Amino acid sequence: MAETAKRRKRLLWVIPIVFLPWMVVGCRNDRPADKAAVAPPGVRLVPPPAAGSGQEELYLGGEPGSLVRIEVFSDYQCPRCKEFYLGTLKPIVAAYAGTQKVSVVYHDLPLEMHQFARPAARLALAAARLGREEWLRVTDEFYKDQEQWSVNGNFEPALSKALNPTQLMRVLRMAGDPAIDAAVQQEVLLAESRSVTSTPTFFISTKTGREQRINGAIPYPTLKDFLDRLLGGQTEAK
Repeated sequence: MAETAKRRKRLLWVIPIVFLPWMVVGCRNDRPADKAAVAPPGVRLVPPPAAGSGQEELYLGGEPGSLVRIEVFSDYQCPRCKEFYLGTLKPIVAAYAGTQKVSVVYHDLPLEMHQFARPAARLALAAARLGREEWLRVTDEFYKDQEQWSVNGNFEPALSKALNPTQLMRVLRMAGDPAIDAAVQQEVLLAESRSVTSTPTFFISTKTGREQRINGAIPYPTLKDFLDRLLGGQTEAK
C-alpha cells in the first residue's frame, strides 16, 4: 500500500504523454532580446513591484502563499504565447479565482527574434506602475491585438482599449524611462538564470518544494486536470 501511494504521488508530477503533441515550443531563439546588454549595477533578478500592490511580482491571478504556484515566461509577440495566455492561462485564473489554491505569476521574456517584443514589455511594465488592473488590461489587449501591432509596432490602438487618454499618455511617457528598460532586463536575466530560452515556458511548484518545468504551450483541459490531481494529492497528504 505504501509503495502504491508513493507511485501515485510520483505520477501526479507527470503530464500524460498522450498530450505531448500539444507541448510545442512556440518561439525559440539563441538569446533573449538585448541579452548582451549589461544589467545596471545593483539590479536584482526579480520583476519590479506593481504600483500599489505591495508585491514584487506581477500576478495574473491568485496570491502569494497559494498551494500551487505557476510562473510563466512569455513574449508578447510570440503566437504560441498568445494562444497559451488566452486559451489556457486566462481560463485557469478564472477556474481558481478566490480559492487560494493556484497563483499565476507572469514574467516578460522578449526574444531577439521579435522586433517589437521588448517595446511591448516596456509599455506593459509602465502600465504596471499605474496599478495591477491597468497592467492586466494592457496585457490582455496586447495578446488580443498581437497580429495588428506586430506588423509595425503601433501599440496605441491596443493601449487605447485598455487605458483612458490620460493613462495612455502617462504610459507612453514612462515607457521611455531607463528604469523601465532596466526592469525588463531584470526579467531577461531571471529567465537566463533559470535556463529559459523559449516561450512560453512555465514552472509549476508546490509549497513542499516540488517543481515541474514545461517548455511550450499545453491546452487548458490538460493543465486543469494536472492541477486538480496535484491539489488532490496535497489534500490527501494533510
